[in-house]
Amino acid sequence: MKIYFLADKNPEATKALYACIKKYGQADLAKADVVIALGGDGFMLKTLQALLNYKIPVFGLNFGHVGYLLNNYNAENLPERVESARSVRLLPLVVNAQTYDGQIIHEYAFNDFSLTRQSPQAARLSVVITDRKNGKRFVSQESVFGDGLVVATSSGSTGYYSAAGGIPFSQKEGGIGVKAICCKTNYNPIVSKEAHIVVTPQESKKRPIHLDCDGKKRFSNIATACIEAEPTKVQTLLLERKANSY
Repeated sequence: MKIYFLADKNPEATKALYACIKKYGQADLAKADVVIALGGDGFMLKTLQALLNYKIPVFGLNFGHVGYLLNNYNAENLPERVESARSVRLLPLVVNAQTYDGQIIHEYAFNDFSLTRQSPQAARLSVVITDRKNGKRFVSQESVFGDGLVVATSSGSTGYYSAAGGIPFSQKEGGIGVKAICCKTNYNPIVSKEAHIVVTPQESKKRPIHLDCDGKKRFSNIATACIEAEPTKVQTLLLERKANSY
C-alpha cells in the first residue's frame, strides 16, 4: 500500500509523522493509495480542502481534542486498518459570492458556510431556496433578522449549525441544513442536495455581513452569496468507528 502522510504543526503530530514515514515510507501524493492525516478535526478539514483535485481516500489519526472525523492514533498495522475501515463519502458545499467592492469568491466547505453580522446591528437577510434542476422553490422567500445564517452539510450538522439550534441530520438523510442564528423565528429548513440557496443582505450599509468558510476563511461586506452542493468534489473519508453523523 502506497501511503502519503501529512501532519499538523503541533509537536506530537510532527513527531508521529516522522515515526510513520520511517516505518512505512512516504509515497508521492499523485501515486498514493491513501492519505493519512495526523492532526485534529480542523486539520482534517484543511486536508480535505487541499485534496479537492485528487481522488484519494483520507484516513485520519487524531491529535486534536474531539476527533470527530478521525481515528485513534496508533502507528501499528496502518495498512490493515486502512483496508478494513468504512468509506464515508463527504459531499461539500460550494459558494459563489461577491463583495460590494467587486471581489469574486469561490470557496468549498465540508462543514458549513455562515453569513453573520459584522457590525453591532442585526443582519437582515433575504433567503431564497430553489431546486437547481427545475427552478421550483423548496422554501418560500424568507426574511431572516438576527445574527445571521449557517448553511451546513450532514457532517457539519453537529457543529456550529447544531450549536445555533439547528436539527442535526445524518448523511443517510442527505441534504443541506439552513439555520437562522439568534433569530426570533425558528427558520431551519433541511432541503435536498439539489437546492440552490441565494442569500442577499438587506440594508447592507447599515447591516453588513461576513462570510465564513468552514470557520477557516472570512470575507467581509458580502453583496450576495449562492450556495449549493458540489458532487464533482466528493471526498472519501475512512473511519474505523461510528461517528455521530454517519
